[in-house]
Amino acid sequence: MKSDIINLSKDTLVYGTNYMILRMLGIITMPILTRIFSPSDYGTREIIYVSINFLAVLISLNINLGFSRYFFKQEDISYKRKAFSSSLIICLLISFVVIFFVLMFKTQFLKFLFKDVSTDYYSYLYISLLGIPFTLILERNLLLMRLLRKKIQFLVTNIFHALNNLTLIILLIVIFRLGLIGAFSATTIASALSCIFSAFFVKDYFSVKISSNILKNILLFSLPAFPSVIIDWFIKQSNNFFLLYYLSTSALGLFAVSNKVGIVVLSLIGIFRLSFDPFAMSIMDQKDFPQRMIRIFEIAMVCSISLSLFIAISSKLIIRILAPIQYFEAYKVVPVISFSYCLLFIGHFMGMRILAAEKTKFFSYISFGVLSAVMLSNFFIVPWLGIIGAALVLYFGYATRIVGQYLITSKVRKVNFPAMKYILQIIFYSAFMTIGYYFFTNLLYYILMVFTAISCFYIFNKNIIDKSVILLCKYVKTRFSIGDIRMELHE
Repeated sequence: MKSDIINLSKDTLVYGTNYMILRMLGIITMPILTRIFSPSDYGTREIIYVSINFLAVLISLNINLGFSRYFFKQEDISYKRKAFSSSLIICLLISFVVIFFVLMFKTQFLKFLFKDVSTDYYSYLYISLLGIPFTLILERNLLLMRLLRKKIQFLVTNIFHALNNLTLIILLIVIFRLGLIGAFSATTIASALSCIFSAFFVKDYFSVKISSNILKNILLFSLPAFPSVIIDWFIKQSNNFFLLYYLSTSALGLFAVSNKVGIVVLSLIGIFRLSFDPFAMSIMDQKDFPQRMIRIFEIAMVCSISLSLFIAISSKLIIRILAPIQYFEAYKVVPVISFSYCLLFIGHFMGMRILAAEKTKFFSYISFGVLSAVMLSNFFIVPWLGIIGAALVLYFGYATRIVGQYLITSKVRKVNFPAMKYILQIIFYSAFMTIGYYFFTNLLYYILMVFTAISCFYIFNKNIIDKSVILLCKYVKTRFSIGDIRMELHE
């Protein structure tokens, strides 16, 4: 089990470098975009991206989940090739159909998003829709690299994609001053170039043949959980639409900037999942699966909470460095957003028990309940509290999900995750810091707040922190050899 932690740490470091390159691109480009675009323009850009992202999620049918699960069912290369090609081709066919219908009803689509539709919005939509097939292929190629453990190729592809994005943003927005047209064009062109580039690393798995039996198994595993994926999207993104409806694109722009900072925590989760999900899938049928998950869970939660705490403490400084004065108020929302993603992390571990029992339909049952609570909260909280209300809706949604997953997983498989102590920490830190940012602005309180938060974090997690430090020291001392490490992480 100790080797699980160390192997996952190595993979997380490798894949994390890749993932952070793309996530940090949003932070790196923020000083450029916020100084060129007003909060209103930034909000317009955000709502178009969110809408296109929904179409991509709709098209995917959650097939990545089934593909990852059945990829390891057989070692035969021809089987894996058929699984890859079948799942990719069906997604591309669906994408063409969805794009066609959106173009047929483009005016209605845009009027649903915006109160006033200008002619420029049509151009934004055309350019963004063009990038969907390229994005689907790129994501599937990257997933295959992860499953094949092609770490170097994965790294090179992501660096190439990030450099493409950054170069095109500078070229089209800063130099040629194409505005929002340049922003959407940069995203689409970068996806197309990276799609072609990544194909060279997985070209042996491309085929025009579709296996109906393999595709059927993949869909039977994926589709029961697909409603939960759609609902998850609404849980994460519905607050954007309510902000736009009740307030303005400027309010949405402020929320998008605060989310860019808070989403660093989500990046940590994404980094971890890049190595953790394939690993968990590969050991899911083993008897000691629950015990191994518990040990990994504790390390993961301490890391995510510590990062959330750092982001929340530094949010005011980060926003002041990265954005001009009209965006400064966004820092107050960051603590709620960053700690809400810690709740999401807990829910992900709870969900692993459902996957292990192959009861994916429970994801949809839980998500329907969470969606009802979130939508109701949006109607009452967002008009009342604005952008902090939108963040609280996200927070409340993830908390509700944990309750549902706990109740379900207690029936599917006995739950041993020590989740409650981490949930209480998350509630304490998020409430303590948000109240401080909104009601106390003097330096003395800020210093007291930081000291109290850090002290409480160490007291709450002293046992796991001390043991992790000892393990790390022994690991370094033995020159990356795990043979001499005899430290248990969890009594």
